[in-house]
Amino acid sequence: MYTPVFLTQEQFDEAIAQSKRELLQDFKDGTVPFNVPDLSGCHDYLDGNYYGGTGVMEGGDYDKLSKLADAARLVETGYPESFETDRCEDDDSVTQRYMADTGAIHDMLNDYITSGEARYDFEALGNG
Repeated sequence: MYTPVFLTQEQFDEAIAQSKRELLQDFKDGTVPFNVPDLSGCHDYLDGNYYGGTGVMEGGDYDKLSKLADAARLVETGYPESFETDRCEDDDSVTQRYMADTGAIHDMLNDYITSGEARYDFEALGNG
């Protein structure tokens, strides 16, 4: 079991639950086929990095996890710049912890898909 290093356990668990809900909704809407083999396969249809609120959204709007990273960076460094700015080095503490947690969320979503659990859940909801 992964222990989050940036998010609280509650935030991490909610991000995973949210990513599963979003994936199942994309299956239902037909945005992503329900028999997609893995998270990488989702990228053929959309940017799977958005699942669970972990990606930076188009148009410069940040999702809730990126906003948390920005707030933590401001507290730790005094710089208000966002995750995407030049001042924020890739190896800074906030970025590394944020990336570790978002990577783990994506890994767990990938496992959800590859194990067949996502397809099972989708079909259990009366779809497929």
